[in-house]
Amino acid sequence: MKTLIHAAISKLFLITLVGCVSSQIRGVAKEPNRCMPSASNSQVEEQLVKLGDQAICPAGEGFRLVPSTLPAQAVFLGYSFKYPLFLRQIIPILKRSAVGSQINIFVQHGEIAEARKFFDEIPGAQNLNLIDIPYEPTWPQDFIVMGIAGNHPVKATVLNLPYEHEPKLPAAVAKACDLPQVAPKFPSSEVKENNNFGGNIVPLPGNVVVIGSGITPTAKSVLAKSHRLVEINTEGANGWQPPSMHVDEILTVISNGQGGRCGFKIIYSSPGKALKLMAAAETPITIQSDKPGMTFTRDWNPTNCISKLGKNGDKLRSDTALSCHGFVAANREIENIVQSFLKKVLAAIKVATRCQNIETIGVPALFKPNANPTELDNYSLGYSMTINSNPVNSLILGSLIIAPEQPNDIFASVVRDAFESGGAKVEFVKATELGDDLGGVHCATNVIRTCR
Repeated sequence: MKTLIHAAISKLFLITLVGCVSSQIRGVAKEPNRCMPSASNSQVEEQLVKLGDQAICPAGEGFRLVPSTLPAQAVFLGYSFKYPLFLRQIIPILKRSAVGSQINIFVQHGEIAEARKFFDEIPGAQNLNLIDIPYEPTWPQDFIVMGIAGNHPVKATVLNLPYEHEPKLPAAVAKACDLPQVAPKFPSSEVKENNNFGGNIVPLPGNVVVIGSGITPTAKSVLAKSHRLVEINTEGANGWQPPSMHVDEILTVISNGQGGRCGFKIIYSSPGKALKLMAAAETPITIQSDKPGMTFTRDWNPTNCISKLGKNGDKLRSDTALSCHGFVAANREIENIVQSFLKKVLAAIKVATRCQNIETIGVPALFKPNANPTELDNYSLGYSMTINSNPVNSLILGSLIIAPEQPNDIFASVVRDAFESGGAKVEFVKATELGDDLGGVHCATNVIRTCR
């Protein structure tokens, strides 16, 4: 989602998933809103060559989204007092990484001085690009949907989807970064309590876009003009209800390291894999990330285990969890639901890309269901939340993937192997601050990507 990269990057066009582009690239030197590096990047160009046909910009003239298999030119974060540990961890990783990305920070109006002081205390973080906007930028991924529009040249473009709580944020970002925007007319009935979040709209190769429940008719009609939409039921009796689950907590796409049109693989949340890892562990393992609002009581037993979820007490261990029949049954059912989603998504991608052997890899993700405290198996999957920080909700930056820290070495090893199977390097960050606010690493970030 971007503007056009000048001739310095040969025939490459800048696009971004949710971000903004420097007004300087368009020849107007406006400080401090330079959202893009002003010069070409050899590392990015090398990644594009390696990707081959996979690096070709999505075809069409209208608004298009871009998958996370494409390399990054710039990364966006939001400054928030609620996530100091996350910011202190992720910025040094981005600074020392070899992906060549510029780091941009959205800061609410009036907090620039405070933010600059905060970042000045982080080693190596003194030259960040702080972007002044009039709204709290807690979730850059969710509240700003960005893609490309046009053809020859391709331009980064903001899709302005209004949200009840942040109705003017997309327009503010477009203005700050000097970007055009697509602003459909939404009836008032679609503005309130919609689920048109960027994390609920996930682009995949082949112009396939997976959308979750709650995407409004107007948003669907805009997306359907240039994409093959695949809708999955992320709310209701047989799925999840917002705000607990978006599509970016169910699946993501990474490069498989081989390049070409079919050079990608799907990573998905797998409660089934988590249960198998727990059962195979030689000694009990902690399976719960450090979330203050999701601790468990010591007297949890098979007759009251579901009702004890979310109470104060010890972190959950694998032996205790496996003894709770309702908990195990709920996670097995969620695994079945995820598999049904995958089947539907894969069918669409195979048609769109003509790739028949698409690899899928599950990573451990356990869910906390709701239940009637007096009936063991009367659990509900509505508002299900991950107990371990969801590894699917990660930041994909080509040769670098930043994933949430896991509660045990077994889960962490499986997550690392899955993401590094495509040649990337994995760095873990503690994401429990984000999880406490029903978010994750992907939700709290955004990326400008390139294609050719």
